[in-house]
Amino acid sequence: MTRNEAALLQNLPHLQNLIKRDAGSYADEFGQQYAHFCSAWTLLDMQGGEGGESHLEALVMFLAHTVPFFKKTAAAEYPETLLRRLEDLDRVAQMSGSLRKTLVQAALLLKREKMVTLERLVPVLFRLLRLPDKQVRELVRTFLVQDLKRANTPNLNISLNKTVIGYLEEFLAASDNLDEGMASAAVQSLNIMIALHRKGIWTDARTVNIVAASGLNERNLKLAVLSLNFLIGVSDSNSDEDGSDDDS
Repeated sequence: MTRNEAALLQNLPHLQNLIKRDAGSYADEFGQQYAHFCSAWTLLDMQGGEGGESHLEALVMFLAHTVPFFKKTAAAEYPETLLRRLEDLDRVAQMSGSLRKTLVQAALLLKREKMVTLERLVPVLFRLLRLPDKQVRELVRTFLVQDLKRANTPNLNISLNKTVIGYLEEFLAASDNLDEGMASAAVQSLNIMIALHRKGIWTDARTVNIVAASGLNERNLKLAVLSLNFLIGVSDSNSDEDGSDDDS
């Protein structure tokens, strides 16, 4: 990183605060940072993911905080650009853990800023559960449980629940697959269902039947144990902390 780039990186938090107070006066500066982001990402791709990630991480979070103030500019495509990056699971798996986590955090922030819908974000997050990255899985699972609870308060969101449970069933159905990523995603999916049941959100017969069926799984013993503990009323203290995951 050059001396100018280092100075620029140090100024990003200050520029972020200025934009939040008076976005119109700093449109040019914002546009320059968005151009820096595009260039930094292109450079990272050309270098095969080596070097420059800390600079890119700072830009990713800066844009996640400030893009909502510039919805009518070219930067409005930033949320979708970020999600498409996260959908490239092979590329995401090659990133450093720090950059991977930063991208996920930025996507979650954009959801809170209403720049991304939960319906658009959910399938992206479920795919990330396949990664051998404990921090990302914990981040994703915690967000899904909390946001799905919020989306169902005070009234149940029937349409959303149907869609999400469909994704969960998909992962559970693939739990016999010998692929470790799919097996891990299945465990996380069951944890999510159980957590939402215990929070009084998904208490219907369909949810209980899906969880119960996992108790018959002979190839994924983690699923069977989670299911049986749920059925006999045992509270797994690790179910909300990624304790059922052995890999990191």
